[in-house]
Amino acid sequence: MLLNFYTRIAGPISRWSVVLWLVLAAAAGLFLFDLFRPDSAESRVPLSLIVVLWAGFLIAVGRCFAVMPAPVDPRAKFAARLTARIKRTLLWLLALATTLLFGLVAFLSIRAVGMYLQGA
Repeated sequence: MLLNFYTRIAGPISRWSVVLWLVLAAAAGLFLFDLFRPDSAESRVPLSLIVVLWAGFLIAVGRCFAVMPAPVDPRAKFAARLTARIKRTLLWLLALATTLLFGLVAFLSIRAVGMYLQGA
């Protein structure tokens, strides 16, 4: 179920990959510019970092889950079945880690927006 969810959303995300790469580059540039600026525009640093995290997260989902591995064929040889099971297990673990990272980035986004609104 989790793999099917990520495979379904990976298609539309991968179509926007060029835009996401441009957003990632712009946000990373703004983050580095604000980070190393002497008079420090520190209020924009957390927000630009959050945009970098979201863009990177979406790019990774679009790339990692674009193709679903073939299901395990019970009539295949042992080595082929083992390989298919290992691929699906690793992809499932990646989906689980992606879900946990999604929660972390969502939490950091809420904190960063709260910090920005508190300072404004």
